[in-house]
Amino acid sequence: MTMREFQHFTGVIMFGRKKVQPAPQRFAPQPRPSQSGAHDGADEAIAMLSQALGLDLDFESGYIFAPSLWDDPAIGPMLNGLGIRPNMAGNRVALLKSPATVAKLAAMDPADPLRGVLQQARFGLVLYNPAAENGYADGLVQMQREKLREFATRTDIRNEARKYATFDLMMFSEELMLGKVKLG
Repeated sequence: MTMREFQHFTGVIMFGRKKVQPAPQRFAPQPRPSQSGAHDGADEAIAMLSQALGLDLDFESGYIFAPSLWDDPAIGPMLNGLGIRPNMAGNRVALLKSPATVAKLAAMDPADPLRGVLQQARFGLVLYNPAAENGYADGLVQMQREKLREFATRTDIRNEARKYATFDLMMFSEELMLGKVKLG
């Protein structure tokens, strides 16, 4: 990209006049409500990036471990004891809302730089599912619930083994949501 193209793209001042940039095209039907109530420009940035790449990058947060797991009297204290919290950044993955975008990204070569950048930014290559309690798949939550309850209630294993088993399950679930693991 040349400097002139960059200046045109960003709408910076050129030749003493400010270029007026048209409003970015929204790919998603509704902008995401701000968490703080303030307008931070994130939706506009996502729309501009989506338009430049030709992909709809609108997303919602998905949970690796669904917040409902903390409601279980055996699982919640174990997860808290391991330092895992429902809304911590390490328990969330950005899940795309556009089936067409998910399909395009999944069809890309895993070595494609765009796909790599999105995975490094913790964008999952699975479709966001608003009906699922973790934003992805209820079947995953049910399997996690069974395994975590087993880890929490077993008395024949040491706490270190419980910790490693829990973090292994979390990493496997994250890799599944990032599209690095395929089931079936």
